[in-house]
Amino acid sequence: MPPPNHYGLRFDCSSMAIAVAVDDLSVVLESTLLSERELQRGELVRPLADSTREVEYVGHYLVHPHRQHRYEAFETFKAWLLDALGIREEGGIGERARQSAHRAPDGR
Repeated sequence: MPPPNHYGLRFDCSSMAIAVAVDDLSVVLESTLLSERELQRGELVRPLADSTREVEYVGHYLVHPHRQHRYEAFETFKAWLLDALGIREEGGIGERARQSAHRAPDGR
């Protein structure tokens, strides 16, 4: 059997990739939000911080199965999450999500 064409480590889980970078076994291209703790501790550095710009990415969705009855625990969690993110719900969709859905691909 021939050897694989790639020899680098690959991870599907962001936390694993961050941990391996902290252990000096690799570099990681990851969200500063997910690596915030390690950055604050000085375990990771951002070598391109002064030569690049931050990318704002809105691509996470809160989804759940369709239900006939209201599920109070989910509604409580959803209300907390929207409040924590500063999103006002309007007509069943977060205001910020509604605005970004109507934004052009270039952000306008």
